[in-house]
Amino acid sequence: PAIMIRDMGRYYRLDVAERVRRQAEWNAPVWWPVLLVGGIELIRFTYLLGQYSPALNLPMSLVYAAVPLSGLLTAYFELAALVANYPRN
Repeated sequence: PAIMIRDMGRYYRLDVAERVRRQAEWNAPVWWPVLLVGGIELIRFTYLLGQYSPALNLPMSLVYAAVPLSGLLTAYFELAALVANYPRN
């Protein structure tokens, strides 16, 4: 039974380059939730403070709306890529 526990044969056939590629693919960071939630909080906070851009004379909450918008667009394109790569029967 001890030889079965210490069976190292499965590690000798390891393709290191393939393993590294798959780890990088699987462990890719997902930033769109941070952009979406953090951007909404940033808009809310600057809106409550009533901050205005001195150069444009626009509310800073309008300027900071680009942050959650980029998170939303990133989520959309991630979902589109997921649907496009979904295996079909």
